[in-house]
Amino acid sequence: MTDETRRGRALVLLAGDWLALGLFVFLGQLEHSLLDENGVARFLRSAAELVLPWTVVALLMRAHLWPAGQTVTGFLARSLNTWLVAAPLALLIRALLRDQATIPVLFILVMLGLGGLFLLAWRTLYVIWKRRRSPA
Repeated sequence: MTDETRRGRALVLLAGDWLALGLFVFLGQLEHSLLDENGVARFLRSAAELVLPWTVVALLMRAHLWPAGQTVTGFLARSLNTWLVAAPLALLIRALLRDQATIPVLFILVMLGLGGLFLLAWRTLYVIWKRRRSPA
């Protein structure tokens, strides 16, 4: 596989991550009736507060790659491990940027659980797509 192909796959994977996390943020804001006249700006800020830490941690932990010989289980486990680092970091950065003294436990649990579910669901679809495109 060429470097260009690897880079292309990494970009597809990260773009899908951004969309999955963006959908998570959008549905959360929809659930809390935050989609008013300031909704787009609020969405972009909230999505950036999640997507940027995810991207940095994914790059550092190499979760944007699927190394040759890595199993599906290994790929998804590395994705989950990366999420378990990135999500609390994102929550902490978000709280600092918003000058919040606390982060509600329920918010942490929803972020870890549902946000991780959205991410792993996308990455599972990526695995299925990658396997269908690859010759047997």
